[in-house]
Amino acid sequence: MRGIWLFLFVVPFLIGILVVNVFFSSEDLTLQQEADNAALAGNYIKTENVYDELINADPFNIKLHRSKIRSHFNRPKKIGKSAYRDDQTIALQYATFASTNHAELSDIGYYGIGYMEAIKGNDDNALLRYLKVKNTKLHYLNNSIGYIYLTKKHYVIAETYFLKEIEAQGNLSGAYSNLAKVYEASGEEDKLIKLLSNTEAKQYISERVIRHHLLKNGNVKDYSAYAFSLGNVTTTGLVGALLILAFWIVFILWVDVYETEKLKHILFALCLGSGFSMLATPLYDFYFVSLGWQLNGNYLNDLLYSIFAIGLIEETLKILPFLIILRFTNIINESMDYIVYASVCALGFAFMENLMYFHQAGLDDVLSRSTSATILHMALTSFVAYGLMYGKYKGDINYSAGYFVFAFIVACFIHGFYDFWLLSDGWIGQLQFLSLGILYIAVQRYGRAITNALNYSEFNTKKGQLIRSSEFLALSLSIIAVYQYAAIGYKFGAENANINLFMMILNSAFLVFILIEVLGELNVSKGYWVSILKIKSYEKVGRM
Repeated sequence: MRGIWLFLFVVPFLIGILVVNVFFSSEDLTLQQEADNAALAGNYIKTENVYDELINADPFNIKLHRSKIRSHFNRPKKIGKSAYRDDQTIALQYATFASTNHAELSDIGYYGIGYMEAIKGNDDNALLRYLKVKNTKLHYLNNSIGYIYLTKKHYVIAETYFLKEIEAQGNLSGAYSNLAKVYEASGEEDKLIKLLSNTEAKQYISERVIRHHLLKNGNVKDYSAYAFSLGNVTTTGLVGALLILAFWIVFILWVDVYETEKLKHILFALCLGSGFSMLATPLYDFYFVSLGWQLNGNYLNDLLYSIFAIGLIEETLKILPFLIILRFTNIINESMDYIVYASVCALGFAFMENLMYFHQAGLDDVLSRSTSATILHMALTSFVAYGLMYGKYKGDINYSAGYFVFAFIVACFIHGFYDFWLLSDGWIGQLQFLSLGILYIAVQRYGRAITNALNYSEFNTKKGQLIRSSEFLALSLSIIAVYQYAAIGYKFGAENANINLFMMILNSAFLVFILIEVLGELNVSKGYWVSILKIKSYEKVGRM
């Protein structure tokens, strides 16, 4: 048995490491290309080191200093049990620059200190440092000051600074993008229209602002072109999303042991789930245009938004395809079908979502999304369908609607709390481990829901059965991990891939363990029911 596990985990990695390090070198690159590749691969330690080299050759290039600081703070604050990111050294470096008599270097020092404070969320401290910069035409300065005033809703002052940045021909992408946000937030529609008519400006304005403008003005045709666009889908991203999709579909069919589902039914559910996912963007835009509601950094607002916007919208769009299948087809003919088709509909949604994440800069998330967001989507949609299954097979069928509504509300809250910790900054953002706890509980309950569905299957003729999928899970997750490693090696070179491999193992090993431990073995016993609400509850009942 130990040899099997060694084969499933180690052999795929050894093959991947051999291929990447032999065939994917990163020679003949400029320092800037090395920095860009390292950043896209998530290798921020190398990124910062390369920017140090670039700064040595061009010490007064503010863009290089800004990129160095950004790459430093993109590094995890804590690695392992005792290794911490060293913020003091870089802070001391820019404080030294600021105290020098060299005017240009002093300005870079004050800007750098301000930028670090802004990254840490200390806007007032950042503003104080920015205002000490003597060269008021320093690139990035006016945009950075304007952004602080934008977050404080001082739109007139923010507009002034963004226009100064544009006049200085500095950070045009940031200034034009933020200026559009000012006009949107302040309701200055005429100025926004004029800005959007500027060819130079429009290329920098976010699609979100453009969509909101088109929706407000009833331009359905142009709005639809933006809202239903898949964005910049890459080949490597598409393959990653397809791997995750195939892995979880095979798993759910693997454990559905009592009746084989027809492929055309699975594809139908998958297409429905993918199609309904395209409505997420219009619904989020409707929330903003009609209610002015969005994430804004206020903890209470963001928690409510995570539950009643993100949770409500996404759980609705995932369960609707299932309800269509349940109401208008005869596909669902056993208890396990409730879990199977709810999971597949959720997988359709997750597949489309993963396509957006796995663009060129998102390949380092392939394994983590397969072991977190994707399985959580499946679990939560299955919980809602489980409410209907519970009413039919265990509870009172007359209260099925009530069970369904209760399960739906719970799913929205779980989804919201999971996202809230991940999306928040400040001290709340330090509690992201709570999302991991939510994920663990959700996966555990998902396993119980599958077990109950199998226990009550109309086609279950056995008293007991152990459904083992741990080896399949181990091999599949290893293949996904090796794909992520190889894709990063192919695009960004072996060195970046090797660093990413280390970080991937560090960050995802526990998630992989959770999935194999909880879903690797399902003990099916005909007629038994395992409560998914209680910590531990077993009850044997007669067949209905």
